[in-house]
Amino acid sequence: YKNGGGAFLIPYLVVLFLVGKPLYFLELHLGQFSSYGPIKIWKMAPILKGVGYGEMFASMAGASYYCAIMAVTIFYLISSFQSVLPWSECNPEWIGECGKGVNGTSGDKSFPELYFEREVINQKENIDDGIGSPEIHLTLCLLTAWILVFITLIRGIKTSGKFSYFFAILPYVVLLTLLVRGVTLEGAWVGIKYFITPQWDRLLDLQ
Repeated sequence: YKNGGGAFLIPYLVVLFLVGKPLYFLELHLGQFSSYGPIKIWKMAPILKGVGYGEMFASMAGASYYCAIMAVTIFYLISSFQSVLPWSECNPEWIGECGKGVNGTSGDKSFPELYFEREVINQKENIDDGIGSPEIHLTLCLLTAWILVFITLIRGIKTSGKFSYFFAILPYVVLLTLLVRGVTLEGAWVGIKYFITPQWDRLLDLQ
C-alpha cells in the first residue's frame, strides 16, 4: 500500500524478468553444469573471480540476516505455548502506552507492538540509552537457529535436499492457510480493494 498498490507490479515485473530471473538462472546453470562453488567456477574467467567472492559474502550476510529472523520466530514459537498469548493483552508495566488490541488508538501502540519492543528485543527509548547488552533469550534462540542450520548442512547436499522438500512446501501451506483466514475476516475485501487499486502517480516517486 506504500508503493502504489497495483501500480507497484509494473516496475516489479519489469525488474524481475529483465534482471532478477536472468541472473538467477545464470547462477543456477553455472553451478549445475560445472559442479563448482561460487569461487571455483570463476577460474574460467580469472578477472571475474571477485564476483565469486561477492556471491560468497552475500550468502554469508543473507544467512546472518535470516538466522536473526529465525531467532525471533523461535522465541515467538516457544512463547505461544501458553493458554493466554502474552502479546494478546496489556502488561501492567505498559499501562498508559497500550492501545486497544491489535489496531491501537491515536498516539498509542498495540499490544503485539509493545510486546515485541519491550519483551522480545528490549528496545531502548532513545539512542542516548546505548545499545545495551545482548538479550539472553534471543541469544539462545539465535544459537538454536545456527545449530539447526549446521545440522541441516553437516551431512552434505543429500541431507539438505531432503529438508528442502519440507521447507519448500511448508511456507505455501502456511501462506494459503493465512490467505483463506484473512479473506474470510470482516472487511477483508475492502482492504484487498485498497491494496490492489493502482496509484499511478506513485510510479514517478523514486522512494
